[in-house]
Parts: sequence; structure tokens; C-alpha cells
Amino acid sequence: MLPFFRETTRVTSNDSTIFDEETRRSNEVRLAFGRAVMYSTVVLTLLYELLVIVVLQRQFGFSLLKSLVGSLLFLPQGLFGSFLISLALCGLLAVMVRMVLRPVVTLWYHPSRPQNEGMLEFRLGAGETIRQELPIRWRWLDHTGRRGWSIGTLALTNRRLWILPQRWDQEPHAIDLSEVVALEIGQPPRFLGGLVEGLPPTVTLVLKQGEGPTLATLAPQTIVSWFPDRPLRRGFFVDDKRVLETIDELAANRSRERPRPHAPADQNLRIL
Repeated sequence: MLPFFRETTRVTSNDSTIFDEETRRSNEVRLAFGRAVMYSTVVLTLLYELLVIVVLQRQFGFSLLKSLVGSLLFLPQGLFGSFLISLALCGLLAVMVRMVLRPVVTLWYHPSRPQNEGMLEFRLGAGETIRQELPIRWRWLDHTGRRGWSIGTLALTNRRLWILPQRWDQEPHAIDLSEVVALEIGQPPRFLGGLVEGLPPTVTLVLKQGEGPTLATLAPQTIVSWFPDRPLRRGFFVDDKRVLETIDELAANRSRERPRPHAPADQNLRIL
């Protein structure tokens, strides 16, 4: 059979599982309310104290030192008022995050299908079939040191893992399944300066020759399930409680799944 007419099949039995996981993850996106109230209270209190100092200097002719001391007398009043204002503002912001930012974050994690969809079949080897596809973003680093997130699709075949970019100036590249020795779970991308929580963690492929691509998706469990015998690592600077809970959840869910036949993993690595 000619290569152009090579038979390709997709396993779509887990599509509903992916959709359920993406829906659950997107519904968990919310404002870090306590942190937002604390930050805004501090900022509003400082602004209030600065206003008191300016008023004492200009209206009453106090020196800078006397104005600083006098502003301390208004500190409890300013702190209480700032706290009440912060509660109201953060309550409104929490509603906006749920109604406005949550769909934006979901769209960021779940981009549209690439323009070159369907072209993967022409790159497959003999006997290579597509098992599953997943919309993702992956982090890149160019020669100038700039970082960014590219839109694309992650495709799993019976031999390799393909990253298909949406941009026409980026080439697809493949990773042999035997090259993946571990999965590293890292911090999620930051939105609103880190005031948005509930985002799924990133998954970095650890290859035999070093660190591989970092993937961001609403369904990290799907990527983890593709490598049931690969150890899970905790990434550097991962101290967020919810991310640590997600790592435990991924490990627990994977232990209940039926392993798929993949290439043997590096036995020198262990689960953290």
C-alpha cells in the first residue's frame, strides 16, 4: 500500500473522559480570595496613610516627622476601612473571574484546532496509528532567551508523541515513547499576578537526554495516563498546596488505571 493511503485509526473511547476532566478543571478556576483581600488591604491602607500625611503637611503645616507620627493615629481606622473596601472589591472581582476570566482561561488552555489538522497522517511511519489527540500549549525558549506558550495539538501514536503547532512557521516534531523516562509536574501558568487559583499544573516530559517540552492542558491526567509506568516528579519551586494535592490525585488515579503497553521506563527513577 502506498504511504499516502496508509491506514490510520484514532482511539476516541476516552474523548468523554477528557471532556469531563477539562470541564471539571475549568470549573475550579477561581480568585484566590484571601490572598487578594490581603494584598488589596495592604495597598489601600498604604494609600490612606500617604493621604493622611499629605493632608497633615499641607493643611496643618506639620513637619514630615510629625505627619508620620500623626498618621499612625489613623492607622486602625484606615486598616478597618481598607479591609471593608477590599472585601467588596474582591467579591466583585471573584464574580468577574467566574463570569469573564474563567471562559478566557478555558479558551487559553483549550485553543482551537490547528490549521494543519489532518496532516499528521502523512508523517506517520509504516504501521504507526494515532491513538489520541489533545489540544495543548507548550512552552518554548528561543536563542534570545525569550519564553512563550505556543498553541498546538498533542497526538499520541503507538510509537511516538507528536507536537503539532498551529503556527505555520513552526515545524511539528516527534518524541519516541521510549525516550520519555519520567513526568515532572510543575506550577501552572500565572494569571492576574498569581491571584487566580485552581489552574491545572503543567506536565514536563523528562527525556533520556534531559528536560523535554513543558505542556499546559486542562486534562493533565490524560497525559499522565499515556505513561502509566513512568515516575512522577515534583518540579522545582512547587509549593502551592493545591498543586501538591493535584500531584497526589494524578498518582492515585493512575494507580487505578489499567497500564498500557509502552516502552520500559528508567528503573533508577522513583516517584516522589
